[in-house]
Amino acid sequence: MLSIESIGLSEFIAIDLETSGLNSNKDKIIEISAYRFRNGKPVNSFTKLVNPEIQINSTTTQITGITNQMLVNQPIFGDIENEFLLFIDTLPIVGHNIMFDLSFLEANIKNYYNVFDDRMVCDTFYLSKIYAYHLSSFSLSSLCKSFNIPVFNAHRAEEDAKNSGLLLVELSKNILKTNLYTAQRIDDCISSYNVPNKKLFKNIIKCLIDENDNVELEEIDENKMKNFSSYYDYDESINENITIDDLFSENGLLSKHFDSFEVREQQIKFCKDIYENCHNNLTMVSEAGAGLGKSYAYLFAALLYSKNNSSQIIISTNTHNLQNQLFYKDIPFVLDILKQNCRTTIIKGMNNYICLTRLEEIISEIANKLNHLEALEIASLMIWINETLTGDISLGGGNNQIKHY
Repeated sequence: MLSIESIGLSEFIAIDLETSGLNSNKDKIIEISAYRFRNGKPVNSFTKLVNPEIQINSTTTQITGITNQMLVNQPIFGDIENEFLLFIDTLPIVGHNIMFDLSFLEANIKNYYNVFDDRMVCDTFYLSKIYAYHLSSFSLSSLCKSFNIPVFNAHRAEEDAKNSGLLLVELSKNILKTNLYTAQRIDDCISSYNVPNKKLFKNIIKCLIDENDNVELEEIDENKMKNFSSYYDYDESINENITIDDLFSENGLLSKHFDSFEVREQQIKFCKDIYENCHNNLTMVSEAGAGLGKSYAYLFAALLYSKNNSSQIIISTNTHNLQNQLFYKDIPFVLDILKQNCRTTIIKGMNNYICLTRLEEIISEIANKLNHLEALEIASLMIWINETLTGDISLGGGNNQIKHY
């Protein structure tokens, strides 16, 4: 059984820097913070404002709240370097997008490689992409919100350092469930590169091998998944002979569901034209402006025709947003009005799915094909790939392993 102690994180230092810009070759550190964690709890911190010896711009001040006046009498980085290094000792380093912070430390610390080269470095950004892949945003503030970590003073070094550490503590609940198969797959992706989290997964693998862990897939959270297919089952005797006029008239079925409902003659005509063209097996080309109510018109027409003829319907959309709106909102609403039994399925083009064959080819020659950032992105797929039912890159996992798409 993995533990925080066994993977080397019983004590660690979470760090964060505020800088005058994004380029470590010309921009400067203006604030540095290191927060010591022991047994998952923040213990104490080292935080200093730093005189960059240049004027910082208004954008930096707007983001951080740090002004030139606050920095003018502060020490330069060289004056606090030894104090900072003494505080972090030889403990593992944790940060969010930590490669950014390390690039500035490399530019400012004389013996940087002696200090950091053999140290465990963990990046909560990429760990979140692995263990919280179902989330839509991986910024520190968004992740803190998702994990119920309070944020009081974002974009200040001490608060962001502490929250990075707290985020690692939350992620560790899933990290400690990592099985040998998954850890080895992630290691296959990143072992050729000098990247964060490399030592962490080496430690996980060593611990699991030492414990003779059996290679099984980890338990899946079914709630992280969106289905590709839905089935709506109603009593067929309800609303059996419904007409288009029953739907769209002034006192029709739709009026009971919308407080601001109004009769739109063009919407009714559009709906009837679609129904008639389906019924007569004709081709119809039409153009309708915004606000007509096109979605309801063609959905009701198509489903009424399908109900009477047991036909399959294909609706092609130009965007995924419209496809999702139809699948998750409009179609369920229309079917609930009609009380119509129906199975609905989303179909997407091949670029929306991961190809397992190509993925294996990339991993087998990853050092020759990808740079270190691309390798980290591939590693972030390794838990999701074992949980997805569909292989759709835009969706979460399911409740079994999929082998072919």
